[in-house]
Amino acid sequence: MFEQQLEALLRSVLENGLPAFGIPPLDPIAGNISIGEIDLPGVIKLEYLDLEDCLIVGLSNVLIHTLSLQLLNLQIIFNLTFPLEVTANHTELSVILGDLLPFKVDGTLSLVTDLRLQGLLSIGTLENRTIYLDTLEVNIFFDSLEVDIENMIGLTGGKTKHIFNNLMGEIIPELINLVKPYIMHQIIEAIRNAVNSLLIPLGLTFQDLLNCFLGIGNCPFELP
Repeated sequence: MFEQQLEALLRSVLENGLPAFGIPPLDPIAGNISIGEIDLPGVIKLEYLDLEDCLIVGLSNVLIHTLSLQLLNLQIIFNLTFPLEVTANHTELSVILGDLLPFKVDGTLSLVTDLRLQGLLSIGTLENRTIYLDTLEVNIFFDSLEVDIENMIGLTGGKTKHIFNNLMGEIIPELINLVKPYIMHQIIEAIRNAVNSLLIPLGLTFQDLLNCFLGIGNCPFELP
């Protein structure tokens, strides 16, 4: 239900943000990313990964497979694919593949992927009827992934660089699947807290959302 309205709202927020509520556009996203040690014996040991001047482009090109609002239990079901391009002007990476192949990088990174998010979120209400993000269940998949890392320490390119990039393209999705049970809860809670820190102060009610989707009454934000 309300698939068209939800899709329009999602695309508008990704492209334009919600300026009235201080939410900036989400495409592109720029910033720095740092990941500490991850050790999966026999598979991979990531000692550190630092991406500086990182740019993520393509969120607004989302492909919507499923996006629907279930009024009975106040849930939104989603299955979305984001065709993303990620670049980092300065990348520092130290990784050991299979306990045998050490690689260090001090250079640049580019990554092209189809990132798919599948799950549901439920909307709760406080005593004053203000809505908030109650639960969030999400699974992530890399339906395709191409990695290009330049300037591996001690290497100038060629066959070894090509092999390394191919290995990383194959290993990263497997690595994500292996570590998801250990990291997804923290990631989801961080997202939920961030959303609620923006959502709850707005004082929106579920009736406000319905008014927007139905085109009646006063909508607290502009729908495209």
